[in-house]
Amino acid sequence: RSIAYLSGPALWTDNERWRGLAENSARLGVDIVRLGPFMPTLDQGTAAADVGLGSGATALVAFNDLLAIGILQRLRRRNVDVPGTISVVGHDDIFGADFCQPSLTTVRTDAEHAGRTLVDLVLGRIVSRPDTPIVIPAQLVVRESTGPGSGES
Repeated sequence: RSIAYLSGPALWTDNERWRGLAENSARLGVDIVRLGPFMPTLDQGTAAADVGLGSGATALVAFNDLLAIGILQRLRRRNVDVPGTISVVGHDDIFGADFCQPSLTTVRTDAEHAGRTLVDLVLGRIVSRPDTPIVIPAQLVVRESTGPGSGES
């Protein structure tokens, strides 16, 4: 019902993640707020979780998986039920994202495909036009950290 995007450093990837979330949230009628920035580390998950909970959001979407895992750790220490009360989503599908308790739902992109595309651009094998973005496919990997959520903490 409502999303808090816990942003990372001022990078292109952070802006694109925010843009995509904001556009789709508006289209679906879901409230969204951008909070942060937070450093993309486990330690910053504590502050991000506290700020995210304070926003009243029913879902926290983190800039990356390390931040999301730190958020999960903080929510567990605060006895917040994930995903019963709030859902948590990360980005990157790093090694270990499925080892968390609960296992982390995350957005996976094909880094190898992105690297090949970049090399092809640099070598001129792909001609890019400024008005036509190159899209790298992403996949939502649903695990245990997301659910309907009650929004009550």
